[in-house]
Amino acid sequence: SNAPKDLNASGFMPFLRQRFGAAIAGAVGPLYPPEQYKDAWWAATHVLGDGLFSCPARQSSRWIANAPGRQSPVFLYFYEHVLELVDLLVPGKGCFHGSELAMVYHVDLALWSQGEVDLANEVLGYWTRFAAHGDPNGGSDPVWPAYSQASDTALALNVGANGTTQVLGLKQKQCDAWDTVTVSS
Repeated sequence: SNAPKDLNASGFMPFLRQRFGAAIAGAVGPLYPPEQYKDAWWAATHVLGDGLFSCPARQSSRWIANAPGRQSPVFLYFYEHVLELVDLLVPGKGCFHGSELAMVYHVDLALWSQGEVDLANEVLGYWTRFAAHGDPNGGSDPVWPAYSQASDTALALNVGANGTTQVLGLKQKQCDAWDTVTVSS
């Protein structure tokens, strides 16, 4: 399911057609033009990340938020921090699936920057409060708004100048396109 590292712009759409089929490639491929990324591999990585993780998370949030008789709010997040140690050891790896688990479980805090320690504490606070009270908000952490389909509300978790922020319309154009197709793995 991973894109080949030597993928180039001319192989981008053929890769998508081979991986997802012609209908899906045609519906979503144009939203990820390789020239807008570092290279075609990064474009394909975004297609795979959105199609297999980000957009299904948004779709699940919509289903749950619109469920009849739902009593509790829904909270959607988007983790975007690239772990500094990973970037040092494997330059260009970027933010990958599961990397937020280091924050949840406080893995190797001694190897992290102060911003990463702060983010790990923030994430732990959100998860703990959510488990205890059904609401991740509290303490001095940025407010995590409940998901709203009208604005596609999410919380983007990061450190530094970007920090943790509320996001409206996260990947809306891409996810709207993914919502029109059916993906089988």
